[in-house]
Amino acid sequence: MLQDVKVIPMSPQKGKARENKTWQTGWWDYQPLTDQFSRPLEWSQSSIIFCAHPVQPLIIARHFSSSKQFVISPPQIVSTSTSYGPPTLISAAPDDSYLFAHFPGRGADGIGVLWTRGSQIDNWSIKDSWPIALGAAPVAATWLGQPREWIAGDTPGSTMRLPPYGPRLALPGSVLMFVTQDHNVGVCYFRPYVSAIKIITCSITQPSVANEMMPREPTVTGTRQCFRASIGMGYQEGSVLIATRSRYLPLPLSTTSQYTTTDSSLQGGVKPSYPLELASLDWEPLGEEEVINSTPPQNQNWWCILSPRYQAQIRFPTGYGPYLSCVAGPFSNRMLQRIQKTGSRCFDAQVATFVLPTPLQLYLEQRLIFVGILDTSGPFSPVQGKHRKVQIGSTRVLNVVDLKDHADCEASPILCDVARLGRQMPLKAIMSPNGALLSTSSSSLWPLRTSIQLLPTVRMTPERRLLSLAPSLASALISGRVANDVWHILSLPSTNLEDVVDTLYQADIILDDQLTGFSHASTHGILGTALAIYRKRAMSIKSSGRTQTSRWKTAQNLCSLIAYNQAFDECMEGDIYDLDAVWPLIALMSWIVSLTEDILKHCVMLCTMEDTLANGDDEDVPMSQPYTPHLDTPILLFLAHPFALDQFVRALSHVQKFCVYVKSLTARGEAAQIARDTVIDLISTSGIDVSALVGTLEITCRSVQAFDREICRRVLVSCQPTPHMHEVLTTTIQNVTKSSIMTKATLFIKPHDWADGSGSAPITPSKDKDIITQRPLGSIATIAILATDHPADGPFDMPKVSLMSLPVSGLFGLVKPSGPTSMSVINDVKNLIAQSRLFVAEDKLEKSKGQKPTRKHRGNVKIGQGGTLDPLADGVLGCETDTYDSEGSRVRTAPWQHVTREKVEAALDQFSGEIRQTPPIFSALKMDGRPLYEYAREGIPLPRPIESRKVTVHSLELVEWLGTNHSYRWPEKVFSEKEQEAMEIALKGSESNASIKNDLDPATVADIPTAFVLKMKVSGGTYVRSIVHDLAHSLGSAGHVVTLSRSQQGRFALEPTEAGDMTCVPWEVFQRAFIDVGGVDEEGWTEWEREVIDKLDVLGKNDAHPFALPMAVNGINGASPVYRPLKPGIYAPIPSFFLPTSEDLDITTFEAHVARVAGANVAPVICGSMGEAIHLSHDERTTLIHAGRKALDQAGYKTIPIIAGTGAGSTRETIQLGIEAAEAGADYAIVICSGYFAGALTRPALKAFFVEVAEKCPIPVIIYNYPGASGGIDLDSDLIVELAEECPNIIGVKLTCGNVGKLTRISETVSSSSWATKYPRKNRHANFLVLGGFADFLIPSAFVDGHGAITGLANVSPYAISKAFELSEASRKDLSSLSEAQRLQGVIARADYTIAKTSIAGTKSLLEKLYGYGGAPRKPLPPIDSAAAEAIWTHPHTQELIKLERQLSGKSV
Repeated sequence: MLQDVKVIPMSPQKGKARENKTWQTGWWDYQPLTDQFSRPLEWSQSSIIFCAHPVQPLIIARHFSSSKQFVISPPQIVSTSTSYGPPTLISAAPDDSYLFAHFPGRGADGIGVLWTRGSQIDNWSIKDSWPIALGAAPVAATWLGQPREWIAGDTPGSTMRLPPYGPRLALPGSVLMFVTQDHNVGVCYFRPYVSAIKIITCSITQPSVANEMMPREPTVTGTRQCFRASIGMGYQEGSVLIATRSRYLPLPLSTTSQYTTTDSSLQGGVKPSYPLELASLDWEPLGEEEVINSTPPQNQNWWCILSPRYQAQIRFPTGYGPYLSCVAGPFSNRMLQRIQKTGSRCFDAQVATFVLPTPLQLYLEQRLIFVGILDTSGPFSPVQGKHRKVQIGSTRVLNVVDLKDHADCEASPILCDVARLGRQMPLKAIMSPNGALLSTSSSSLWPLRTSIQLLPTVRMTPERRLLSLAPSLASALISGRVANDVWHILSLPSTNLEDVVDTLYQADIILDDQLTGFSHASTHGILGTALAIYRKRAMSIKSSGRTQTSRWKTAQNLCSLIAYNQAFDECMEGDIYDLDAVWPLIALMSWIVSLTEDILKHCVMLCTMEDTLANGDDEDVPMSQPYTPHLDTPILLFLAHPFALDQFVRALSHVQKFCVYVKSLTARGEAAQIARDTVIDLISTSGIDVSALVGTLEITCRSVQAFDREICRRVLVSCQPTPHMHEVLTTTIQNVTKSSIMTKATLFIKPHDWADGSGSAPITPSKDKDIITQRPLGSIATIAILATDHPADGPFDMPKVSLMSLPVSGLFGLVKPSGPTSMSVINDVKNLIAQSRLFVAEDKLEKSKGQKPTRKHRGNVKIGQGGTLDPLADGVLGCETDTYDSEGSRVRTAPWQHVTREKVEAALDQFSGEIRQTPPIFSALKMDGRPLYEYAREGIPLPRPIESRKVTVHSLELVEWLGTNHSYRWPEKVFSEKEQEAMEIALKGSESNASIKNDLDPATVADIPTAFVLKMKVSGGTYVRSIVHDLAHSLGSAGHVVTLSRSQQGRFALEPTEAGDMTCVPWEVFQRAFIDVGGVDEEGWTEWEREVIDKLDVLGKNDAHPFALPMAVNGINGASPVYRPLKPGIYAPIPSFFLPTSEDLDITTFEAHVARVAGANVAPVICGSMGEAIHLSHDERTTLIHAGRKALDQAGYKTIPIIAGTGAGSTRETIQLGIEAAEAGADYAIVICSGYFAGALTRPALKAFFVEVAEKCPIPVIIYNYPGASGGIDLDSDLIVELAEECPNIIGVKLTCGNVGKLTRISETVSSSSWATKYPRKNRHANFLVLGGFADFLIPSAFVDGHGAITGLANVSPYAISKAFELSEASRKDLSSLSEAQRLQGVIARADYTIAKTSIAGTKSLLEKLYGYGGAPRKPLPPIDSAAAEAIWTHPHTQELIKLERQLSGKSV
């Protein structure tokens, strides 16, 4: 390994002597080269780097450039891993269809394994494997039948497909060819329709014949062993050149026969031959031969293999024939005369490690090679960057003829991480598939790590600008290969943007079809490449991230536009669109309209800016300077580039035609009506006349056709307009911003912006956190306890602790006394907790019974705290201390008599809201790795002033003016001379006049200082002491904190103020337990345990963090000790009621309706589709959930759960809404996937959405499948069952798709006891419920094990629907109830069909008729007109249902 870094002193100079660090290697670092040991390394076409594990029989695969790793190893090796060593040979097929590896046995036979790749790059399954005997291991391998490659042509802008590479085969697919240690060449292949692998071998040392049907005699090879070989092929060349290195070994103790042709299914496999040649050994020395044995090609029909003893030919007869054969025979030595030594070179103080062919010879027209040269020593001069690296060598380009450095090429450095300087010697290297990068690995036993190095490049000249990258990129695109290596180089910050554009430009020239003009045949591939490169650059280059982001988003939008146009074309015949694809097409149309709005908004803003400047209204811009609009904005590419504009116009034309088609449809059902209304609303709310816009842009299309083709090509790859397009672009912008095309007000302000006044941005309320400082006084300390032996989650029905599974994990609040630190309190409490069965498994308690509590016993539980606080709180004027509180030493005194209550109240405003504050020097914050208090105590000057921090003070008020009516006095502590000197030195690092003036004025020393009490609500990280300190300064005085008390932390409060607040355990309870735990109650709990149980917030097993929001685990709500399981039955999606004048929430009506519905044993669903959740802000959702829980509790329905709708436009917001719903008191969340991008949401994307939401939502999740409200997304039964099986926090599904067959399939699966046992819910007592979305199939649902329905009709007739469900369930056991159930089902089904047509407005109008409340929906939903309301009320189906409801409820409403 590299030796430790040495410090070598240099010649002394003035001042302090300089030291120079160097590194140096030893001979042992290169020993693997002399031992001919090389760890195999392979870089596949799909950009996977395969490497052998240093010591285990594993293949480590790393994807470049994501750096994600996975491991490949056959099961038979895993089970007997000690019997095999790491793989000695790894080879991937050119098309990545196969992967071959040889695992040597440890003193026994090895094994050859062939994998085939699945649909994903990390999915490899074994195709076949076969034993390989000791001494017959493969040493080199290649693949025959490689696909023809594409490269740049002889003339600029042309492409050329290379001739076939190597012998032509009649076999389909790839064929593996390998050379073995016992001087044989083997071929592995598969016959069509035959599963077993075929292996034939032929000796390269003597004439021989072998085929599939013919065994061959063992060859006489003596004890020569081939340890290295190379297989070469040529273009349009049927010959194969094999070069070998051999050595002589001692005679083996036993002999075995060489295997013949075999199937892998047969016993025996590959066995070597060791015939005795004692005579030859008399004069042949042991060891390595000093020659390379090679076999030059003789003619195009034969493979020629040459050895010193015999010349041989091997061939594959053409045609499929009955079998495949190999033939070997003598040939002439004439070809040997062409092989001769041409040159040699010695590297002083350097070592040549690897040699690779170079693609540069295609451009420089010379025979060249890459050679890795490592230095044996060098200076320790790390290259600055994200990772510190040291150059330990270089990769050079050498001429094959004389081995001299090529004059036109620049060597590239070989770098090594400083951290691995002594463990990584890149002795092995492999080029990336496109010849752009180099991957190196060492041959040591250190943990495996491959490194990526840059390759040498041609020195840049005008004629040779990025020659090596453009053809490589073009070749990769046209061949369908992954171009990650090229993307990587172009994404580096060191590659300037001009070079990136030039490379893409030249690659596009190579790819483009020159015969048909500017055809854009390769545009999609180039745009995809540009997207990837610009996106990577945006992430890595912060200074230009915004520019790069705009570029890649434009490329992405153009690629999407191309795909969407293709989708519209495929779904269209003439002027008719496929009705089955209406919802996906609506989603695509929505995206196109959104893109159009963005483009037009930019146009409007550009015109507005130009008009403002032209009129001289902008005082900030000098009128003397000519104004040029920002016409280079990437999104304007859609108005300036011929191809982009054409795609944009095509998309708008599809939107126009699709709208006309949908409007012409006759709505035959609710879904069709919703689709029609959605299309109309989408266009009307956009503010765009699509027809007029298309007509204007078609004129522009004709204008842009005059642009120079090459300029357009460069503009397209740069994803940004150029000044050549400004004139046309300016005219186009002026035309499209006319009032005849758009309504600017509607374009910028959408209806939902008026709905709640908050715009479209989601409102995420900040999480109020209490003051976090250092030492608490009379405050809350939130204690978190995690049991190490936590059981499966179970119901926790307080206060009956017998219902829960012990031990538990949870949170409780503790009223901490003044004086002791939080950690000392934690340690005291832990001694009790470690001996309680509430938190420790009983078997562990039994083992420790009778023993004195030790640190080991306390380790049975993990306990932490929610934060520490300042020990003091009220503010006192006149004196400042070093810690900003009364426990510190006096630093400065100042007058205070002039400060009045009015002045303090007036000064509070400047400390409210978002402010910046400077922490005290005695805080624990670190500067340059050292806590601030160490600077002060040790007298170390601060390197710089203490940085201020941004915090938020949500509220700040003066609650009491104490004046002099208090017992506080001046701080007594003062600095000693040494401490004062240290403090002043520390402060002088940041303050020029730092001095301590702590002497009290004798005239005022007896006076009582002024004091006051502040109440505040602040964000996390706020220093309350700093607020008081800064407030006193602003008043022209000095001040410090005397007492500080935290009144609330999360849900734990000293004095609960809201529903859901939890009280805290008094400190006196623990004090008594420290002295004597006392007796136990009838359930076996002591006093302190009972207090904790009553105030404990139980956490589920899978909860991520003890200080997360209180969780509800399948009905266990952390905010309430009541167990609310989700049961089969009827659930009502509650409407949101609004005040008629302001559209504010009508909470009184909402609470009354929730209680009314609950009286029929119907649980509420709040903030769902019926509740107009899309019209509600986050705060309004929380308010409704709070109100619903309050209404249920006050009405005596404490066990009825609340389901809250939490679906949103993004996964992130959906999770946030789930967290907020849980905090507000919801027991379950029902989630619908957003349909805004329905066309882009594939099945994996939908599954990932629900999986992530289920994992991160703190309460159980119900899947909501409603195609009509989600852009046509209709989850199939297979996906729903998959989610139920993989996500234990998913508790059910609501099917508003109306598909009874789907409900049947899901119910049949989840209702079996075996399924419930195999896939338990997060709470093992809970079941997975399958609920319908309508009330018209309750009986069919019941008879296929359905569990009820969530139906809007339950708002109108909760008793009728609840009774129908009850009878349906009873009919399963007693058919006598079936007739009555059918009667009720008929009444409900008819009414459900009739009322559902009127949607939310119709339901509210019926509630208005029945109960005197309902009102109108929120705009833009229109209210139902009076005639329609009367019609639905008087409809026979409605009246029939109302009559039934009155009978069952016993009320004449």
